[in-house]
This record gives sequence, C-alpha cells and structure tokens, in this order.
Amino acid sequence: MAEQRPGPSGSRLPGHRIVAGILWALVLAALDQLLKVIMIRWLGPEQDAHRWELAGKYLAFHYIENRGAAFSILAGRTTLLSVLGILVAIGVVVMFRKELATNWKLQVAMILILGGAIGNLTDRIFRGYVVDFLSVGIWPKFNLADIWITLALATLAWVSFASDPSGAADHHT
Repeated sequence: MAEQRPGPSGSRLPGHRIVAGILWALVLAALDQLLKVIMIRWLGPEQDAHRWELAGKYLAFHYIENRGAAFSILAGRTTLLSVLGILVAIGVVVMFRKELATNWKLQVAMILILGGAIGNLTDRIFRGYVVDFLSVGIWPKFNLADIWITLALATLAWVSFASDPSGAADHHT
C-alpha cells in the first residue's frame, strides 16, 4: 500500500479517498435525480394523477413540488436554501475532516450528506423547487436525497454515541 502523506493542512486522508467519496456522492445524487425524473414523467404536473398508492393512505408515490426546506419551511426562498445547503455540506466536511481520515463511518456519513445535498441542490438550481415523491402516513413527503441525509444524520449520531468515538476499532485500510 502506498504511503499516506499529510495534505497541506496536515490531513492524512489520501486524495484518492476524497475523489472516491465525491464520486460516490455524485452517484447517490444521480440516483436521486433519476428517480425524480421517473416520478415527474409518471406522476408529475402534466399527468392526471399525482399519487399512486402502494398500501392505501399509508404508503404511496405522491408527486409534489416542495418550494421550501424540510416541512416546507422557508417556502419560496430558493437562493437562500441553495446557499444554506452548500454551506452546511461544506461545514460538515470541514468539521469532521480530521476524523474522516480514520473513521469509515464518518466517511460514509459525509458521502451521504454530500449526495443528498447535491440531489436537492440540483432541483433548486434547475427546477426552482425540490421534487418530493415518497409518502408515508401523515409524514411530510420526501425523496431519495432526503433519505441519504437522514441516514447520514443517523450515522453521525451512531458515531457520537459509540463507545470508541474515534472509530479506530472499526478502521478499515
């Protein structure tokens, strides 16, 4: 295995891991966008029906245009939400940069956060709103990018409450 050299800021996260992480995040964002395109064509604004029930009112595909953030807060503030999305994604990566070198769980969380942020940011930039299409009970509609972000937050919570916060016991080379 090649020697890992510290980067300009002392980080020991090899460049190829950073590139691989970004590529994985782009794959996740592309999956989100692919599903959104399918939902737009199937249940979108040009269609007669915008909902297809899988299990009655409890589980369905339901197309909506979310012009806000989670739970539709800050509706119509697309530019603000776009800038906030970028800042949060960058902030999380910067905050955990040192730990990313040794903790695979944090690496996965960062990939999920970036994939979700890119997926929803792509919507805001090119559509002016985020396409949501999953409906579970009374919970607000959501999409695959939202699932990526939720999984990332769960992973971060898992790491935070783990007995070995450094993740060194779980380190894979």
